[in-house]
Amino acid sequence: MDAQEIIRRFEQVRGERGVWEQHWQEISDYVLPRRGEFAGTSGGHPAGLSSGQAGGAKRTERIFDGTAPWALEQLASGLHGMLTGPAVRWFMLKAEDEALNQRDDVKRWLEAASDRLYALFNGPRANFSAQAHELYLDLAAFGTAVMLVDDQGPEGLRFQTRHLGECHIAESATGRVDTLYRQFQFTARQAVQFFGARTPAAIAGAVEGQPERRFTFLHAVFPRAEAEPGRPGAALARNKPWASLYLSLEPREMISEGGFDEFPYLVPRWSKLTGERYGRSPAMTVLPDIKMANAMTRTVIVGAQKMVDPPLLAPSDGFLNPIRTTPGGINYYDALAQRGPDAIKPLLTGGQPGLGLDLIQSVQQAIVRGFHVDWLTLRDGPQMTATEVLQRRDERLRLLGPVVSRMQAEFQGPLIERSLRILERRSLPFWREGLDGPLPLPPPALGSSELKVDYVTPIGQAQKAVQVESMARVIEGVERLSAFDRALPGIVNAEAAVREIADIYNAPMDMLNAPEAVAALRWQQAEAAEAQQAASLGAEQAGAAKDLAQAARVVGGG
Repeated sequence: MDAQEIIRRFEQVRGERGVWEQHWQEISDYVLPRRGEFAGTSGGHPAGLSSGQAGGAKRTERIFDGTAPWALEQLASGLHGMLTGPAVRWFMLKAEDEALNQRDDVKRWLEAASDRLYALFNGPRANFSAQAHELYLDLAAFGTAVMLVDDQGPEGLRFQTRHLGECHIAESATGRVDTLYRQFQFTARQAVQFFGARTPAAIAGAVEGQPERRFTFLHAVFPRAEAEPGRPGAALARNKPWASLYLSLEPREMISEGGFDEFPYLVPRWSKLTGERYGRSPAMTVLPDIKMANAMTRTVIVGAQKMVDPPLLAPSDGFLNPIRTTPGGINYYDALAQRGPDAIKPLLTGGQPGLGLDLIQSVQQAIVRGFHVDWLTLRDGPQMTATEVLQRRDERLRLLGPVVSRMQAEFQGPLIERSLRILERRSLPFWREGLDGPLPLPPPALGSSELKVDYVTPIGQAQKAVQVESMARVIEGVERLSAFDRALPGIVNAEAAVREIADIYNAPMDMLNAPEAVAALRWQQAEAAEAQQAASLGAEQAGAAKDLAQAARVVGGG
């Protein structure tokens, strides 16, 4: 396809989201003002600043109540801490073949490979933690978020959350986002730095006289239908499964053509209606309450101002201007023209701001519930025991199950898959030499087995805790019934139960001994028990012989 065909497709996709942009702009004004303007409301600018607007402009003019921005921050921080937080282990690599997951050498490699991915995500150069928080803010506010997993070669991976206003998406037949057009701007100087000699002549020529003049560009990523990864030359960027094209929109021409081995953009949606491409968010659900809280707060502020500093009633004649309303101010009037006890008096409106505050508080509580803050935090008082706190936390986290499932399918899973594939490609030259690379050398037993991801986030563990509770109930039942049947505890395989619980809670491999070591330990214990029993039996026999000999002497002597 040529540049004109790519731009035509982009304009078609862009035209289908005009209603969304108006919706996003309203949410940005009331909930996340720092996201700025969206394309459909900024005079054609891709995102961020509207045409003619200077950076640093205030964006909080419409906000009189801060409940929604606060609740959004709480939800984003809670999701980040529980799904991808740097202080928790939120995933483990597993083999698709469950038999391999029981082998110690495979389990140790999977644990080591998972540790390498954690080191990548938590490293300062990748900047994943900060960008993930920005992604959760967009997700909870606008229902759709975009992150680029950029392979920068020797410099490593770089994670970048893109402004939703820049990104236009399309879905495959299965509902997965497989096409993204990103419209963005560079100054002439930035364009030359990024594109080098491929910069269009009209833009490169502006560097001399107008280096800060802004130009609009397009990055198009979509499946390359004619790509065959196994054919000769597949290593070339133009033959990779995903096309990556950079175009200039002014002038309209192709700049470069490349490709990706995996779709580089992660596009999670909070929830999605059938037939819609973009997601819907908690902020959209409670937007009427958010606007009402702001309108009510503004009204209460005006009412309180009238009570504290009321308007004044003054006679139309007799007082000399200007009238001073400051504390201690003196106003003069014409005594000859004064025919009665006229004076300046306050206009008492009879307003009750306190009543408005009660109404505002009820709306604020609805906003907080709409952002699920009560699910992520416990505010029921300190009277609960530790067990009750854990149970209530697990119950509330399970309520986020649908959101977690979508995040695993559209964010965490593609994130781990792309990062792992990049590390695998970098490790291949080392593995051919029998050495560890960015990933450790895999054991021969693993071979070409496919890997899967086991999510061990607090929310995931809260869902899996049901399995542990079921196992605990079985063990408790066996313990109670063993009073009637002493052989009943033998029905429980205690070692298998402990290993299953360790897998559920993602215990490190070094915590548990290998099955061979446990078998050897049991054999040693059995031998020691037999030796002790034999020694005890020998002692009993020797004692019996001694007693018999002593009895014989007594009888003989008698």
